[in-house]
Amino acid sequence: MADAAPVTKKQRVSTKAEAPGGSGGSSGAASSTDPQEPEELAIKDEWIKEEEALEKETQEAEKKKEKADLAKIKNMSKDDKVDRLNSLLQKSVAYSDFLANKIKK
Repeated sequence: MADAAPVTKKQRVSTKAEAPGGSGGSSGAASSTDPQEPEELAIKDEWIKEEEALEKETQEAEKKKEKADLAKIKNMSKDDKVDRLNSLLQKSVAYSDFLANKIKK
């Protein structure tokens, strides 16, 4: 749906500027859609604000998780770090084998 796309400020300004400047015959048609435009814009603004808030929340959660992970790694002993590295390497090898088999098929 084309209506689901977010509207930028520039698009809103150009839409408002175009409505009054139309030809004499089409100005009546533009005024009949004008009452809907502010409502549609308000809904789109709400979606944009909600999307921005969710993005900010997600970024903050990722930063918290990253800090917690770094703190956890700093507190690990060398043996634990080596074990973790070996585990990650084994997973990497297993995934590489999986991908190689998929490519062969």
